[in-house]
Amino acid sequence: MNVAVIWQCWNEWNMFIFQKSDINVLMLAKRVIGLMLNFLGLKENRESSRAPYVEPWTPPAMGVQKINFSGGKTGG
Repeated sequence: MNVAVIWQCWNEWNMFIFQKSDINVLMLAKRVIGLMLNFLGLKENRESSRAPYVEPWTPPAMGVQKINFSGGKTGG
């Protein structure tokens, strides 16, 4: 999340340098807080949607053959 703060400060600084706009600390703080809240919300959604248990791989039964393939292409 520190990256969000640094990123927004960098953007604000660039606007100050290149567009001659004043640095609005209140707007900068609002944008940083918004980014952080969005990040936390996405992180929470991702963690809550994870499967609690993943079944480990087991080999096929004796006498069963499994063929793995992909549609990959080599060369030009």
